[in-house]
Amino acid sequence: MIPLAIVAAFLACGIAAWILLSSIVIVRKKRKDETLIDGLPVVPNSHWLFGHFAIFRKMLNSADFEEAQRILCYDHANSDGLSTFSFISGGPWMSVTRPEDVRKVLTAAHNRRPTAIQQRHSGKFLGRRSLLSLRGREWRYWRSVVHRSFTPAALEGLRRPMVDAASNLVKSLGRRIDNAGEGSITVDVEPLMKMVTMDVFGSTALGIDFECCSKLTPSPVAAAFDFLSDQLIWRFRTFYRPTSHFYGLPTQTNRRHKRESAKIR
Repeated sequence: MIPLAIVAAFLACGIAAWILLSSIVIVRKKRKDETLIDGLPVVPNSHWLFGHFAIFRKMLNSADFEEAQRILCYDHANSDGLSTFSFISGGPWMSVTRPEDVRKVLTAAHNRRPTAIQQRHSGKFLGRRSLLSLRGREWRYWRSVVHRSFTPAALEGLRRPMVDAASNLVKSLGRRIDNAGEGSITVDVEPLMKMVTMDVFGSTALGIDFECCSKLTPSPVAAAFDFLSDQLIWRFRTFYRPTSHFYGLPTQTNRRHKRESAKIR
């Protein structure tokens, strides 16, 4: 007589195999149906399960970003600048490149459906109530609120903090050049632009002077934001690693992620 434990194990394996095969059939059928959505062109070489993830992954690498963007958004687009592609097992995505069409989409659309991976990592980065995580009418409402802050009239009132940040940066660079003794220095432009951005943001949105431009040193908040944004990209690129999804694992990276998140909350 066959032991009950062996029968149960075979039964469990059979059920798991049936679920796996059913999922493969469903995903394959869904992929096939996606190729004819509204007659729009589809970017070729889509994996039956992962879609165009291989190209998406290139976009997370700054060196390959332009090439991946060209493949997804331009090389296979129709005369109206539209193309479609897919990501993991989610629904199809559509690229819109003409400015007038982009404006219409941003004005009218409110049904955003980010993937589970996007929701997971963006929620850990900026919180579950950020614009990156909100959906539906709630997202549309808060987007319109933020949009009103960037009208010409609103930006006019922010001119003074922008000028002050730029002036502080120029003065600080001047002092560093004088201290160099040789009349010139070499600096990386990207960190300087981040310092200006943080000082303007702190002054206009929070009423805080981070003093990045005055000290030519990123503030703890700016450093935390840089680390968390790099982590966001890294976790997207390494989605196949368990450590990329489980923030509670006692790893050195996860412990630092928790510390830096507390700084920007």
